[in-house]
Amino acid sequence: TANRIGIEHRKKEQSLTFIGKSEIVSPKGEILVRAPEDEEALMVTDIDLTTTRDKSLNPFNNIFKDRRPEQYGPFY
Repeated sequence: TANRIGIEHRKKEQSLTFIGKSEIVSPKGEILVRAPEDEEALMVTDIDLTTTRDKSLNPFNNIFKDRRPEQYGPFY
């Protein structure tokens, strides 16, 4: 989610609307806090950094064990 709200007026009929609702999400994908869509806000929450060490998305998927580096393109 973009960290902006409101409308950015560009060329005629090409305004860009930002929906707000920025989120802080846990390593397991849970939304911990979400900003409102129509007003500026500062959202703060505590995060347990030890939970980031577990790279299992679920019992069948692990972020690092399931990597396939041979499929990667060049890094620039």
